[in-house]
Amino acid sequence: MRNYLLTLVAALALLGCGKKEEMSAAAPAAAPAAAPVGSGGQAAAGAAPRRTLAYHHWLMVEVAEERIATLSQSAQTRCQQDTINACEMLGARISSGRRASASLSFRAKPAGIRKLIAALSTEGGIKSQSTSAEDLAGPITDVEKQLAMRQSYRAKLEELLSRKALGVDELIKLNKELAEVQSDLEAMSGKHAQLLRRVDTEELDVTLDVSGGDAFWRPISHAFSDFGGNFAQGVANTVTALAYLLPWLVMLFVFVWLLRKLWRRRRVA
Repeated sequence: MRNYLLTLVAALALLGCGKKEEMSAAAPAAAPAAAPVGSGGQAAAGAAPRRTLAYHHWLMVEVAEERIATLSQSAQTRCQQDTINACEMLGARISSGRRASASLSFRAKPAGIRKLIAALSTEGGIKSQSTSAEDLAGPITDVEKQLAMRQSYRAKLEELLSRKALGVDELIKLNKELAEVQSDLEAMSGKHAQLLRRVDTEELDVTLDVSGGDAFWRPISHAFSDFGGNFAQGVANTVTALAYLLPWLVMLFVFVWLLRKLWRRRRVA
């Protein structure tokens, strides 16, 4: 079926080319298009190169243990209120107890990410910071080429459908092929939009950790606070061990007593 449709499309293209050549021969040569003129009266400069890098940032901030939950909530609220930079909360995790920490993930326009980094930096000390970039020029160009090819193919199929000389079977085949092309176009358009979104926005992963001073004293304080429980657990383990050892001690005592008794009888004999 696809070969048949391709043959129809090729024939249509040849007919279209013939009509264009006839129209070109009959019509006078068109004057070259004028270059775009800027506000200063000069030709506009070439368009700025399109941004194709997708940035991902990592930030580790040291704060006091009791401020981890507060700072985490503050960062989430700041992101929700930054609608101008389209800030989105991608994930949040808070661990309390012995090892308190928090992990946050954001996506926003570059200005919004810079604002978040600046705000978090003022709330605590930056322990580490890194950035990586992925060049999406190749994937974006490939998807755009595929989109252009599919759009051209769809236009030719629609032109074939507009003809009145087609039979019922041909109409069914053309409609089926057109539906498949439209489905491919929707999938490619979604992929293209996702790639552009990654380029237009940046991602930020934040880790809130306990500051160095708190981290030094925390194991010691935990040891003192757990002393009572550890002592009770040790006593419990000792009692459990005695319960296992007592039968063996009784058997050992009986064995030694019998051995000494037999030894005395032998000496007397």
